[in-house]
Amino acid sequence: MDLPSLSQNPRDPAFAADPYPFYARIHALGGAAFWEEYGIPVVAAHARVNAILRDRRFGRVNPLAKPRPPGPFAAYEAASLLERDGEDHARLRRLLARAHAARRVEAMEPEIAALADGLIDRFAHRGRAELMSAFCLPLPLLVVARLLGAPEEAAEAMRGWTEAMVAPYAFAPPPDAAAKADEAAAAFRAFVDDLLDRRRRDPAGDLLSALAAAEGEGATREETAAAAMLTVAAGHEGAAHALASAILALSAAGAAPSEASVEECLRLDPPLHLFRRFAQEDVASFGLSLKRGGEVGLLLGAAGRDPGRVERPEAFDPARPEPAHVAFGAGPHFCLGAPLARLELRVALSRLFARLPGLRLVAPPVREDRYHFRAVAALEAEWPLRG
Repeated sequence: MDLPSLSQNPRDPAFAADPYPFYARIHALGGAAFWEEYGIPVVAAHARVNAILRDRRFGRVNPLAKPRPPGPFAAYEAASLLERDGEDHARLRRLLARAHAARRVEAMEPEIAALADGLIDRFAHRGRAELMSAFCLPLPLLVVARLLGAPEEAAEAMRGWTEAMVAPYAFAPPPDAAAKADEAAAAFRAFVDDLLDRRRRDPAGDLLSALAAAEGEGATREETAAAAMLTVAAGHEGAAHALASAILALSAAGAAPSEASVEECLRLDPPLHLFRRFAQEDVASFGLSLKRGGEVGLLLGAAGRDPGRVERPEAFDPARPEPAHVAFGAGPHFCLGAPLARLELRVALSRLFARLPGLRLVAPPVREDRYHFRAVAALEAEWPLRG
């Protein structure tokens, strides 16, 4: 099954600013292509992306991969929910799902609103702010610290650790990315171990206490520590960029935040654009022919704009009846933090637009060279001051 071959440098600033013309080329070619720079087939069609995410013949782990060189980052990966498949993944996910219980997430709504208001209080009187640094980045960090039960003053340290640990996954990471990821993973693990030990001695109602309890129910310390670290990494990085993209979409459309508009923002411009999956056996399906260990890239950002499934895919329309997006994945690895992310987006956007009526962007967003993230570096906005 030969696929058309396309070239697109993921580090091209024009691609970072707008990857959707490239995705449109893939859709025009039938929804799949061979991406030369990555050296793998990629799928853009919504139905196929959704199906592959749910198909247990594909997994996150390459069955033929050689182990990473030993070190703190490799130890984190080995214990992480993200790097498990099959029954081992299901076992760990069942334990961790209890820590992410819906009642714990729903109870955070007043806290999220208070945290958002506290940040807005710092800049509302100025009539102008760079919203990534003032709002989009700090809010998810504060929320995830509150969820975990970690001290809020550690938020910036956690951000630094997770950014270093995410860097090796980028396209063509810098030469020192692995060493920095090891340093960050070691520091983060020591921090989390200390907190887990405290919660075992003195449980509270936070996620760390639930993770500490999971150690007595079949999870290892390595697994619970990795779960706490993953909660921070996934809970702030994606949320920050989802929040920025939603501010862009809502302000451009003059739309109000709501559950429906949040879902449309996630369809229109999700924070993560590429998931990788590996064939666990020989597969000849979905227009692909892969040997065991073969890799496919699933283009989540392209799937949300599949013209075969969505009318006017580039338009913002919260009332559209089309299928749900795949911004949180699907199937066995569907994001455990999706309920918190949805709540955080709805509450944060509602507070921001209610507190700052007339908010508008005064410059195009500055995009970061961080694909597979749809990353925003700066978001300049202003709003009229009320006398």
